[in-house]
Amino acid sequence: MAQRLRSSALALLILPMASPVRAHPRDELGQASYVGITRKAITVELSLAPGDQLAPSFAALEEKPDFAQRVLGNLTLSLDGKRLALRLVREPLRTPEQSTKLFMEAPLVSLSAGAHTLHYENRYAPFKSGYLATTLAGTDGITIGTQTHGAFQQTLTVAFQAPATGYPLFVWIVASLLALAASYGAWGRKKSQNLR
Repeated sequence: MAQRLRSSALALLILPMASPVRAHPRDELGQASYVGITRKAITVELSLAPGDQLAPSFAALEEKPDFAQRVLGNLTLSLDGKRLALRLVREPLRTPEQSTKLFMEAPLVSLSAGAHTLHYENRYAPFKSGYLATTLAGTDGITIGTQTHGAFQQTLTVAFQAPATGYPLFVWIVASLLALAASYGAWGRKKSQNLR
């Protein structure tokens, strides 16, 4: 009995070492979305990582000329309830880890100061997929608030605050030069009146 107990304990210690550790299931497409918010654009980086069993099928999909557009067509992005148009900003990148990265953005005409809500959804599912969606740290003074995920992380809703914008530096320079010119002009007129 003691011998059988020791054998079972030894098997329990060795068994986990026999199977390789994987980041996601072998028969699943891992999809990680990283959403960035700036004053000028909403950016999305989508990393697609096929499990070992899917790698050949996924490679065949990637070779199709419309691959990136198909992925893009399954992503939606809206700001304060208004849909934004995502576009690819560069060709898909194949990494040494055998994943593919797509880089997209939705340019913003203007982002008013105050509270905003961003909604992102990934419906791309050529195979069984595992999803992850998160927001990158805010830039341009933008403060990221709560992030709410759907049940399978295919959707992400982000509350954020945009600060009030000041005037650009060149506006301050021009205004200062105009004020200086007006002061100099007034001083010149006063001096010429004093000379009379």
